[in-house]
Amino acid sequence: FLSECPEAALSVHKFLQTNYSKSNQQQQIVQPVNSTPKRGHPLDESGSSINNGRGRRKYPRKGIDSSAHKQSQYVQQEINLQPQQPSSSTSSGERQHQVINQASTNRKRISFNQLKHAADRHSIPTALQASDLILKELQSKGVLIKKFTLVGWSGKKLKLGVNNKEDYATLVGSDKWPTKINGIDIVVAKPKYVPDSFALVRTIASADRIKRIHYSYQRRTDDYRFDVKDYSEYKAVLQLGRIAIGHSWLSITKFYPGNRLTYCTKCWCLGHLRNKCNSENKCRICLENLSVDTPHMCKNEPKCAQCDGNHHSLDSQCQVIKEYKDQLKEDVEDAIQKGFLQRLSLQEKSPVFELCDQDFPPLTTSDNHSKKQWNIAQPRTSDTEKAFESINDNLAKLIDSNKRLENKVDLLSSSMKTVTLDTQLHQAVLADTINIMKDFIQYFIRATLISSKSDRVSLVPVANE
Repeated sequence: FLSECPEAALSVHKFLQTNYSKSNQQQQIVQPVNSTPKRGHPLDESGSSINNGRGRRKYPRKGIDSSAHKQSQYVQQEINLQPQQPSSSTSSGERQHQVINQASTNRKRISFNQLKHAADRHSIPTALQASDLILKELQSKGVLIKKFTLVGWSGKKLKLGVNNKEDYATLVGSDKWPTKINGIDIVVAKPKYVPDSFALVRTIASADRIKRIHYSYQRRTDDYRFDVKDYSEYKAVLQLGRIAIGHSWLSITKFYPGNRLTYCTKCWCLGHLRNKCNSENKCRICLENLSVDTPHMCKNEPKCAQCDGNHHSLDSQCQVIKEYKDQLKEDVEDAIQKGFLQRLSLQEKSPVFELCDQDFPPLTTSDNHSKKQWNIAQPRTSDTEKAFESINDNLAKLIDSNKRLENKVDLLSSSMKTVTLDTQLHQAVLADTINIMKDFIQYFIRATLISSKSDRVSLVPVANE
């Protein structure tokens, strides 16, 4: 009723207020002066009770002006203290009447302010109306968005939201928000954070064999090793240098594997392998001899095969192992500088071409006269096409047979060449042999028959030669 008919309510309130002030004035005049104070409160010099303001309200009511509240309290205090003074003179009565009239006017003004405040609250729009008004105001200023998908009250604030990134970025970056809605001042509070939907995630699709690197000493962070099969992704990640995992920005570097130690798994010494070791099998921990017949009961007391220390044979803290690694590193770097060894470099592998039927589908001619069910393209074959296909098949077979014949002819020609070379060699050998036999018969045998015994003896060394 107050919000719909404020004028009628105001007139009724004025009537009640005037009657209430008259009755209150009569009661205050008739009220006796001598009143017994509460025993719990001490008395002041005038004989009145000292209450220290405990009976009054500590805070004013909502909707009432603080200055008016203080003035009304001061007026009430004057009214309560006035009857204690002597009322013989007429000036005191007139002043009391003026104070009562002033208090009634203050109450009227305060009530009118309350009615005005109630009437103004009716002009506040609802959440949906306010969102529509803000949307129209933004569109009129050139800020084009679809609509607000979240509209609701959050305490005393109206919360508006959208469900796409384009509208969100437009609203956050715009400075054309309205400052008044239906004559009511508003303040726009934009979010100061970036939603997770604006974050970009770069994944390495070809990452494989992800393993944690175990160190022999304590570290603040953990390192992980993984292989990247795609060379383009490998180069892109190394060029980027960092990758985001969760809320952390981590660095990525190349993995350089260490030089492998040459050690024996039979005696656990450095410098040779198992197949070249002549010692017996030993326990890896305590270095006692192992036999097949008797089971081994290890004492679990580590012993080093390099320096006889109280640690494992391949412990990285062993001084002999450290010196061996340093020397091995120097030897490897020296060999690389001299060209005896070469590091493997990654090369970009070209993808193997694989022909698929759907990559190059055949083009079909349109036929408007034939009624095809479900409009499926069907291949057209005719007698001439079949004849061409058979001719092509026969030509392919002839080409294959000709290639096989050519290969056979090449083999025969090569074999004939070898045979001719062999015959020529044999002929040359036979000619040399015939000449030798001819000279032998002509000179040696004839001399042996004609010459004397002493001459034949001289021919013996010649025959031996």
